[in-house]
Amino acid sequence: MKTWREIIMEYPEKQRLEIAIHYLEELHGHSSSEAHHFMSLFGLTTREAALFAALNRASPRVVSRYSLYNSIYPDNPGVAESIVNVYICKIRAKLPEDVVIHNIWGVGYQLASRVKVPGIEMPDVDPSQVRPAPLGKLRNRKEPWSEDDDAELVRMRDNGSEWWSITEELGRTERACAERYAAIKKRNARSDKGAGIPERP
Repeated sequence: MKTWREIIMEYPEKQRLEIAIHYLEELHGHSSSEAHHFMSLFGLTTREAALFAALNRASPRVVSRYSLYNSIYPDNPGVAESIVNVYICKIRAKLPEDVVIHNIWGVGYQLASRVKVPGIEMPDVDPSQVRPAPLGKLRNRKEPWSEDDDAELVRMRDNGSEWWSITEELGRTERACAERYAAIKKRNARSDKGAGIPERP
């Protein structure tokens, strides 16, 4: 599998910067032109525009609070996840009445309908094909993770599965899966590090 650098270096030298910016925008989840459009259209701040762009791209699907948090704080600076609620409140105050953000309790947020952005084509999503939020299938938060759950989580994530598909498979929230995955990786790193240290006699 090629790295991003190897892929970009295959392009002619004059195109590399433009291609790199395109890949970064795709990885980050929003393009700067899309965010700038929402900033000027609704008077949103940079982070509000990034969050709204994430909702707009996903519409009419529900976006978890955890995913929205990652769209505005991709480097996870230690800001509480509840900041998403604050941004949603601020965005709603700036939106016209025909642009509606729904709160899907226990799951996340949903933009009722997409806002068209000039120059950016987004594929239409057939609402009948949208996967409903797995409200009834979520497990009790206090139900412990089994070894099989851990193994399936690691297998799926390491194979490149998206968080939404993992949550659907395991019946857990995105946040629970992401936190468990990070804990497993941290535990494995510690055990790998400890395996290389010789024991004292």
